[in-house]
Amino acid sequence: MKHLHIGINPRLILVISICIMLVSIGAPPSSAWESSPQINAVNIFINDLEMAVSGESIEIETDNTQHIIPASLLYGNVLYLPLPLLLESGMNINFPEDSQGEKNLTVEIMDMDYTLAEPIYPRVQNDIAISLDMLTNFFNITINEKQFALVDTNIEFQGDSIPSIIWKENMMYFPIEPILQVLEINSYWDDNPLTFIIGELGQKEKVIGIENFKKRNRYISGQFADVPSDTWFTDQVKAAFEYGLMVGTNDSSFNPSGNISIAEAITIASRLHSTYYANDYEFQEQTPWYQPYVDYALEKELIEGSYMTYDTPISRSEFAYIIVNTFPLPMINEIEDSAIPDITAESDYYEAVYLLYRAGIISGTDSIGTFNPNANISRAEVSVILSSMVNESLRKQFTMTAPIFPVSISLPMMCTVLIDDTWTIPVTIEPANANRGTELTWTSNFTDFVEIDNNGTVTGKQSGLATITATTGNGVSAQCYVSVDSQDFLDYFWAESAAKTLQKSLKFPDTLQIYNIWANTVPSKDGTYKIQRIAIYYSAMNSLGLQKRGSYTVLVNLNTFHHLADDFEDSIPTVYTSDRVIDVDKVLAELD
Repeated sequence: MKHLHIGINPRLILVISICIMLVSIGAPPSSAWESSPQINAVNIFINDLEMAVSGESIEIETDNTQHIIPASLLYGNVLYLPLPLLLESGMNINFPEDSQGEKNLTVEIMDMDYTLAEPIYPRVQNDIAISLDMLTNFFNITINEKQFALVDTNIEFQGDSIPSIIWKENMMYFPIEPILQVLEINSYWDDNPLTFIIGELGQKEKVIGIENFKKRNRYISGQFADVPSDTWFTDQVKAAFEYGLMVGTNDSSFNPSGNISIAEAITIASRLHSTYYANDYEFQEQTPWYQPYVDYALEKELIEGSYMTYDTPISRSEFAYIIVNTFPLPMINEIEDSAIPDITAESDYYEAVYLLYRAGIISGTDSIGTFNPNANISRAEVSVILSSMVNESLRKQFTMTAPIFPVSISLPMMCTVLIDDTWTIPVTIEPANANRGTELTWTSNFTDFVEIDNNGTVTGKQSGLATITATTGNGVSAQCYVSVDSQDFLDYFWAESAAKTLQKSLKFPDTLQIYNIWANTVPSKDGTYKIQRIAIYYSAMNSLGLQKRGSYTVLVNLNTFHHLADDFEDSIPTVYTSDRVIDVDKVLAELD
């Protein structure tokens, strides 16, 4: 194993040590942070070179004394790396003297040379004293001669206010993520939450495309209390945060149901466009805060003109109209014209909405693809759109055909239901492939007799007759008359009907003698209706003048009054139960 060469020489260490001694007097304690950083060694890669290993520490030997320090610290969601690891990675760090030759709280970071990168773990450094002793958390830091941090002032990164350095185990740690961002070096958290990747060095040739969108932030599961792990927008909020497209409304809340303003929508669109086309546009601070983004959007024709107000919530249609202008999206879905039910060809946003559907960015708010153009767009919905735009794997593939509405609807003309019993009215909609307006609205003209629910199930309340009407979503309707009767009434009604039919079928009807009549009610085999069964035990004279005994059975669909004489074997169970005895004299009294 070769000796460690990290660009530090004894003179530099001496400079650093003198600097430390000069500024340590009266320096603020480490409790200046809002909370102590977590010790968390992670996997750290530069290109394909593993610089540090998750769960293990870095070994540093100073003055023949071995020190074991964390490979990284996490302050909130920001990753801090120790000075030795940065130097070993090829970062050029210097502590210059001021004009009077005195040491001050200043650090210069010039650039990085990846050719010097060597994995520091589990490197033991000899001869060079790296261990430093410092209490302050603030330095003047310049990166390539640009001011990055000031003494006694936190730096702002990803909406957080963080120290410019942190001390742990007598070792100086720098916030690597914002530094790499200033150096224009790609870095991101891998899908493994314990792996941080530092990309290739220096200015790449600029490319245009979604590959310019990189994961910048580390999303910790549960970091937003209002984003549970199993919602329809959870993965999209995570992706939008990781790509730096959206942040929370505070450290612990995302406010998924909240709205975004017109100004925020224009800001999002401007940043998307600038990143996609790699134009390195710098949005200078102005008053009002959104003015540079509005200027950019006007220049790039993301919007057509100025708005009367910018702080009002933006609608779903207006957001779609702006966002599709940011960069081209490939079409992956077959969405027929007129397939989206609430988007008309005359609307200004027709093409924008259809483009988002056909690109798989959105799929609608319900099963038929309704868009709700006039509703305000929520932050959760914005996260879905943005994450799908920059990450092709999140786009949805589906098809939508043009609407086919019902032309006609049919119900049984008449049905019977017992008091306190229920029955679901069968419905036939034509054409059978209708895919719009098939939802039904049910009404009863006499709810004292018959009640009906949203599924077309009627409940008999008391004896009487009611008209049930079913209406489709596009206004096509049909009616069914529902008679509510008691079981006793139906038994005698059908017994008398069966006896009369039997009598008329005999050659000598006046010879009919009825001994017993039974009734029972059984469900059909498919369970969709009930069957009234009447069984008559009788005798009558045949054509030979002989008195013959026999039985006569009538089966009726109780709900539609249709006789089942021809197909009863396929309609009813083979075992009858709960026979009810019918008064023969009462039935005979009704015969001629």
